[in-house]
Amino acid sequence: MIDEPAEFHPAKKKKKSRKKKKKPGIRWKTLLINKIFDLTIVIVGVTIAFQLNSWKVNSDQKSLARFYQEQLRADVAKDIEQCSQILVSLERDHQHVSQYLQSKNQGVDSLGKVIFNVLSVETFTENSNTYQTLVQGNAMSTLGDRMLVGQLTEYYATYTSIQRFEEVYTAALFKLHDFVSPYIDYQTQQVTNPALIDQAETRNFLMIAQAQLNDGIEAHKEALDKAKALQARLP
Repeated sequence: MIDEPAEFHPAKKKKKSRKKKKKPGIRWKTLLINKIFDLTIVIVGVTIAFQLNSWKVNSDQKSLARFYQEQLRADVAKDIEQCSQILVSLERDHQHVSQYLQSKNQGVDSLGKVIFNVLSVETFTENSNTYQTLVQGNAMSTLGDRMLVGQLTEYYATYTSIQRFEEVYTAALFKLHDFVSPYIDYQTQQVTNPALIDQAETRNFLMIAQAQLNDGIEAHKEALDKAKALQARLP
């Protein structure tokens, strides 16, 4: 027996099986790697920037330190030259006064020259602009050398001794001038009244000048020694 074909229904379509597509998930591993990479780039960039800035700051500080050191060297060199000249003058005046006080043949000519030389005193002019700039600007650390900073402080402190000597000595010389001016001709460096020689005040004033000259010589020697040591320390 022949089986009859199954009845065909054109309206009916075979249902196709549809598989649902899965949505792509977040790849956490890839994302994490990307974030770490980005963070690494940022860190490296910031580190390089800080390093470059640090190099620039160090370079600027070294340049500034060299500038200050050069200026200090120039100031100290001027001080050494000036202090040396004044010291020679003070020692010469001290020798003249001492010789006169020790001499038994004290004449009008020798006294006139001694007094004229003593009254012709040279004063010290400070060269401390660079040091004052460093102190007032709190920039001593710029030099980067504690030993150098210590020497600078010690050296410029010697200015005080020189200033004190000049103040006291100048006051004494004014009094000496007031006393001897009626008896001496400064132009010819001669005593016009021999009575000046025998007066006690004359010898007293010269002894005061001698003592003050001792202080001045000591103050200038100390300053000169420290200036030379500082000059040797400056690079």
